[in-house]
Amino acid sequence: MLARWTRHQAITVLRELGTTLRVYATLRAPDFDAAYLARWSAIFHLAASERQQLAQELAAQHAQSYSFFVVAAAHDRDWNDFDRPRSQWRLALLNDRGDQVRAGRIVRERRTSTADRAMLPHLGTFYELYRVEFPRTLPDGRALVRAETRALLLSLSGPLGHTELTWRLR
Repeated sequence: MLARWTRHQAITVLRELGTTLRVYATLRAPDFDAAYLARWSAIFHLAASERQQLAQELAAQHAQSYSFFVVAAAHDRDWNDFDRPRSQWRLALLNDRGDQVRAGRIVRERRTSTADRAMLPHLGTFYELYRVEFPRTLPDGRALVRAETRALLLSLSGPLGHTELTWRLR
């Protein structure tokens, strides 16, 4: 399930230094969250009531925003700053018509655990884990994803480079 909802890309700008940024992004779609919940429940042997509560929390998050796990490593640790107000990166979510929204919330997980690594195996030693949320509606009130939307694109851009990660919806 993880491979179905995860995309990977590397940005290389400074040839003499190698890769500028390596990023994995996992779209937390409802079926991904269902698989995530099942694995989390198995790892921690959750009681039925705990599992139900977690399922409700995940469903509430999905109803409010498009949510991603973003795992990133940069050649220079200062370049891995998605959560900072003056970040070197701009994260945006676009539909296939070019409509876009900026990230509404970006949270860096300051301490990752073995549970995080069990759930996201690409989370390596030098990687940072972020939880990124985007609004479900455009600034004009229209839905970002409509019946005719065929793809979502996560755009990362800044002075160090640009990349887009694509999820086909239909």
